[in-house]
Amino acid sequence: MKQQELIEKLAEALFEPAERLALTTELNNLDGWDSLGRLSIAALFHETFGLTIETARLKQCTTIQDIINFVSDKLEKEEEAKHSLRVC
Repeated sequence: MKQQELIEKLAEALFEPAERLALTTELNNLDGWDSLGRLSIAALFHETFGLTIETARLKQCTTIQDIINFVSDKLEKEEEAKHSLRVC
């Protein structure tokens, strides 16, 4: 998924217009950045990538870039784990 597509999905989960979100957008400035918004983001990543994301961990993110970095790192670790299982 491309970065802009991910931003659009995040906007949908946070009930925000996509035009309002950029990588540097401060999450605390968004009305949708609440417990329901974080739950929606966790559900989005579970449905889209099969990832389990803890909402408490999402709460530590301060920008859209933080969320993207967190998910990218998690996807990378999942891929490494799958690869190591194939090697064994």
